[in-house]
This record gives sequence, C-alpha cells and structure tokens, in this order.
Amino acid sequence: MRQGKAVADNLVSTLRGEPLHPYRHKDLGLVVDLGGMDGVSKPLGVELHGMPAQAVARAYHWGALRTNVAKTRVMTNWVLNALAGDDYVRTGFLASKAGTLKDFEYTDAYLSPDQVRSHTASFHGAIASGGS
Repeated sequence: MRQGKAVADNLVSTLRGEPLHPYRHKDLGLVVDLGGMDGVSKPLGVELHGMPAQAVARAYHWGALRTNVAKTRVMTNWVLNALAGDDYVRTGFLASKAGTLKDFEYTDAYLSPDQVRSHTASFHGAIASGGS
C-alpha cells in the first residue's frame, strides 16, 4: 500500500513531465498479537512484550481497518474475548514463559534449503515407487 502511493505519485509526475521520486521505506517497527494478554512488538525501536506490546499491536491492526463496520466488529470481538475468555486453543508455543521478540526472530529453527531438498526427496521417491 505504501509503495502504491509512491507509484501513483510517480505516474502523475511522469504524465506532467516532472522528475520521479524514489520510494523510501520508513519502518516503524513490528507488532505481533499473540492472543490472550500477550504480544511482542518493537515500535520505533523500543522492545515491548506482554500486555503493552499487545496494546500496540492491536492499536496498529485496528487502525489499519478500512471501515467503521470492520472496526466495530473487531473491537466487539476483543471486548468479548477480554470478558469471556478466548475461544481458541493455544498450541503451547512458549507456554512456560512470556514471549519476547528474540523468541520470534530466531530463524535457525527453520530448515536450510539443502535440508528441505533432502527432506522432500524422500517424499518424491515414495511417490515414484508407488509407496506411501
């Protein structure tokens, strides 16, 4: 959406014979709503966790909604969940401690490209031989 505005401005500039302006991304941070009363966020470089992080995440996401109907529905759902409890099952990720930003930025837990190829090769071999 942010790049779309820059494209539109540059299109108008092109039609008017004016100079183009490069897109410059201004990262304000990141937000993750983990449900319940938990979240992680890093607005403007300040690391938050728990309820303050969730408040920032929800404010950001709520503000991004386009219509008042959508905002009303989402806010109503959040209020009902706060009063009556969440209506979903947690997977247990970090169930023993509060999440921090580093817990969610850690990417070494993912498979490397070679590991993915090795892992999927066993599936391709089973399919080719007619096995399961």
